[in-house]
Amino acid sequence: MVQTENAQIGAEITTREVDSLPQFGRDPYELLRLTPNATADMARAGNGNSVFLPNTTGPGGSNYSIFQTENMVPVSANGQRVSDNDYLLDGVSVNSLGWGGSAVVTPNQESVKEMLVLTNAYSAEWGRNSGAQISVISKNGTNDLHGSGFFKYDSPSLDAYNRWGGPAGAPPVRVDNLYRQFGGSLGGPIVRNKLFWFFSYEGLRQSTTSFAQEWVPAPAFLSAVAAARPNSVTAQILQAPGISPRIVQALNVPCPAGFAPGTCQQVPGGLDVGSIQGAAGAYTNTNGAGAGLDGIPDIEFAEVSSPSTVSGNQYNGRVDYNITNKDVAFGSFYFTKLFQVSADPSTGSEPIADVNFSPLTPVLSLAALRTMHEQFGPRIYGRYGFSDAFHPLTGWVNADVVGIDLGITLLSAENLRSRTVWNWFSRQPDIRQAMGRIFQPANS
Repeated sequence: MVQTENAQIGAEITTREVDSLPQFGRDPYELLRLTPNATADMARAGNGNSVFLPNTTGPGGSNYSIFQTENMVPVSANGQRVSDNDYLLDGVSVNSLGWGGSAVVTPNQESVKEMLVLTNAYSAEWGRNSGAQISVISKNGTNDLHGSGFFKYDSPSLDAYNRWGGPAGAPPVRVDNLYRQFGGSLGGPIVRNKLFWFFSYEGLRQSTTSFAQEWVPAPAFLSAVAAARPNSVTAQILQAPGISPRIVQALNVPCPAGFAPGTCQQVPGGLDVGSIQGAAGAYTNTNGAGAGLDGIPDIEFAEVSSPSTVSGNQYNGRVDYNITNKDVAFGSFYFTKLFQVSADPSTGSEPIADVNFSPLTPVLSLAALRTMHEQFGPRIYGRYGFSDAFHPLTGWVNADVVGIDLGITLLSAENLRSRTVWNWFSRQPDIRQAMGRIFQPANS
C-alpha cells in the first residue's frame, strides 16, 4: 500500500499476525524483522540464547521469553545502532535507563492489539531516538465477552538419548528440558457501549539440565584437607553445604601434558598432583607437588550436570471508558516478575556457586541499606554515602574508594525514601535559573 500522507517508512503488525506468526518465546518484538529497512539477526545459539548483531553490547535479545528485565532486540533500522531503537507501550516509553534500545516491558501475545514500527522519515511526534520507533497498543474489551487460552508442554520423557556421550567414556545424554508455558486473556463490557475491561496473563515454568566436562576436586582430597587442617578456614570452606560438585560420572583421563615429571600420576579416583605439607598459616617452599605424591586423588575429570530453573509471570489489565463518541479515556498496566537460578559449570556446578537472579524492589533495597547503616553506622556510611567495601566480621572498611559504580542505585533509593536528591537539586541557584528560563510563560 502506498502511503500518500507522509514519507514515513514502516509497517503495522496486526493482531492476526501477532497471533499466527511464529515468535521465539512468544516474544512479539521478534516480528520487528518484518518491517521494511530493518536488518535483524533472529538466530539462536545452540543453547537457545539470543545472538548479538556484530559490534553490539548490552543485555541482548530475550533469553527468558517475555520475562527478561531488559529486552534488547537485535534489530537495526537503516544501519542505526541497536541501542538507538525506541519502545512505546500505550504511548508510554518503556525504554531502559541503563541500556539504550532495550525495552523493560515485553508484552505477552494475548495482550497485543497492534504494533506500529517506523524505520525512517517519521514525523516530529516520534524521534526520541534515531533508530526504529516501536509503538505497541494493548487490547481492550468490547461489548462481547471474549477470551483466549494456550498451553505449551515439553518434557525430557519425550526425548531420546544420543547414541554416543563423548570421549573418555562420557555417558550419553538427552535434551533435559521440562518446559511449560501457559496463559490466556478475557475481556468484555462493564457498562455496554461505555465501560470495558480486559485482562491477560502468561506464565512460564522451565527446568533445564545441561552437561559439561570439568576438572573438580576429588572427594578424597576434600577429606584429607579436613583431617589435616580441621579448624582452618580452608577446611570450613571445603566442608560448607553445597560445596560438592554435581558429578554425574567420573571420566578416565590421564595426566594432561605440561606436568613436570614427578608432579602428577593417575590413581584410582582421579589424579594425584601433590600432598599437604607445612602448618596452617605458614608459607612453604614447594616444587609444585607439596610434600610429594601420596597416592591420594586430588582432582578428577568428571561429567557434571548444570541445572537451571526459570519461573516467570506477567499480568496485564486495561479499562476503557467512552466519554463521548470521539473521546476515550483508558488505563493499562503490565506487571512482570522473573525468578531464575542456574548452575555455573566452570565451578564443577557446585550448588553454593549457583547464580540467583531475582530483581530487587525498592522495599527490599531500602531494608538492606537501612540494616547495614544501623549495624555499622558511620564506619561504612559517611559524607558520600556507603563505602565501596567492608568486612562485617573483622571491621575492615575500605575508606579510600567511594562506591561510584553503586552511586546511582543508592541515590535512587534515597530519593525514593526522602526526595532528598530532588530537593537538593532544585535548590541550586543555577538549576533554578535554568529551569525558570525553560518553563517561563510563552508570552514573556
